[in-house]
Amino acid sequence: SVIICTHSGSFHADEAMACAMLKTLPEYHDATIVRSRDAAVIDSADIVVDVGAVYDPSKHRYDHHQREFRTFFDAQAEKAGIKLSSAGLVYKHFGKQVISILIAQAGYTKGTIMLEAPENQDPLEIDDLTAIYLRVYRTLMESMDAIDNGVNQYPSKDPPNYVQNTDLSSRVGRLNPSWRETTTSDAEIMSRFEKAMSLCLEALHAALEEAVTSYAPAFAYLRTQIKQQQASVGSKSPSANGTGQIDPSVLILPRYVPFSHCLHTLEETLALSTPINYVLYPEQNDNPA
Repeated sequence: SVIICTHSGSFHADEAMACAMLKTLPEYHDATIVRSRDAAVIDSADIVVDVGAVYDPSKHRYDHHQREFRTFFDAQAEKAGIKLSSAGLVYKHFGKQVISILIAQAGYTKGTIMLEAPENQDPLEIDDLTAIYLRVYRTLMESMDAIDNGVNQYPSKDPPNYVQNTDLSSRVGRLNPSWRETTTSDAEIMSRFEKAMSLCLEALHAALEEAVTSYAPAFAYLRTQIKQQQASVGSKSPSANGTGQIDPSVLILPRYVPFSHCLHTLEETLALSTPINYVLYPEQNDNPA
C-alpha cells in the first residue's frame, strides 16, 4: 500500500496536520502512516513529511529542518520571518486540492458565498478559491508554521503577561505521553497521533467554514461593489466628496459586510490605482464599526 512517513518520537501539530490533509486526497486516502527516523524506511516511503532533511516536491519529500531551508508561503510570511513547517509545505503544494475536496464534501455551492441573488453578483471565480485558500492559511496554517519554527507572535522579547495554551499546537502537544508514562506502547502512540490528526482536521474544517460562509461572501460582495464604483469614477455623486465627484479612495456600501481582511487582497486582485482608505455603510447596531 501507499506509505506516508513522518518522524517517530514526540509528535507535533505540523506533521499531524500534514498527514491529515494528505489523507483527504484520493491518492493517499487509504495510505498507511509510518512513524520512523530510519533512513531505509524513509527512503522507501511514497511521501515523507517532517523528516528526512529533504525538500523536493518532485520526489514528494516535505521536510523543513535542514539548515539551508528558506521557503515561505508568500511575501507577507517572509517579511514576518515565518518559514513553512511540514503543514505549510503540504498546504502550499496540495492546499487548493484539499479545500476543493472539503468544500465538495461539505456541500457548499456557489450560492453559499452569495449575499444577494446570484444574478446581482459575479459568478464564482478563480480568485474566490484563491481567497479561501489564502484565508485558511492566514487564520490557521500560518500560526502552525510560526509556532513550529519558534517565531513569536509579537516582536517583543519580554516574557508574556499570561500563558495561552489552548491553541491547536498546544492541544496536540498534550496528547504526547507525559514524563510519568514510561511504558507507552507504539500502538498507543499511534492512536494518540491519529487523535492529533482528527483535532487538526476538525480545526481545518472550522477554518474552512469561516472562510467559505463568512469571508468569501464578503470578498465576493466587496469585489462587485468596488468594480461598480470604479466604473462610476468621474461621475457625480452628492455623497462622494466636496466636489461631487466619486472619490475612488472611499468605498460606499449599501450594507455592512466585514471588510478589513478583504480590502488589501482585493486592491491587489483588481489592481486598483488608488487604495481604499475609507469604507462607509449604514449604521447597524449589531455590527462593529
